[in-house]
Amino acid sequence: MLTLLDPCFPVNFAGDVNKKSIVGTGEYESCYSSLKPLLEKSSCTPNDQTCSLAGTYQPSLSTVGEFFGFSEFYYTSEDTLKIAGVWNKEKFVEKASEYCATEWDQLENNWKAGMYKADENRLKNQCFKSAWVAVSSLNKQAILATF
Repeated sequence: MLTLLDPCFPVNFAGDVNKKSIVGTGEYESCYSSLKPLLEKSSCTPNDQTCSLAGTYQPSLSTVGEFFGFSEFYYTSEDTLKIAGVWNKEKFVEKASEYCATEWDQLENNWKAGMYKADENRLKNQCFKSAWVAVSSLNKQAILATF
């Protein structure tokens, strides 16, 4: 089985995703950089309200009868990083970088000791979610399209 190093998982996390073995490297900046192009809007025309996610057409929500949006902003900030409240990107990136660089064994021990209000799924995906929240904060339209 092919083993892939993934910067969006905590250091030394090991698991299988889509029949591939994944080992986390916990590199927040690399994770962030790999996600940023997904919300690039440079190919969109200035007045295009339906262009997002790497310049791909997004349908308008104006014809949708009911729409439910769910946000990761609060939970990503609070459940593991413990910094929910007023958005401060520098503080968010600092805490997310620290979290991502923490050894998986230490994160699991912290979780078992009740340090995080999270389940195991959030624990392993927190680095990715933190990078995604930071990338999507660059663009309000991207936030609406994402959440």
